Amino acid sequence: MLGVLYSPIQAADDGDLAAALEAVRAHRLPFWDAMLWASAQRAGVRCLLTEDLQDGFILQSVRFATHSNA
Repeated sequence: MLGVLYSPIQAADDGDLAAALEAVRAHRLPFWDAMLWASAQRAGVRCLLTEDLQDGFILQSVRFATHSNA
């Protein structure tokens, strides 16, 4: 089980939007999940909890995990 670390709040920026749109196109991610991923990836987040995406899916060093497997 991964330890939970909290990061400061971070707003999305223009670069996150471009990365999210590319993730939507290339990986068929839902838009808002892609925006969360893009901002998290820029912030250095390694694991993103999700209810919507496949557990264990890794996109550019960010691993998606369901709450039961985090």
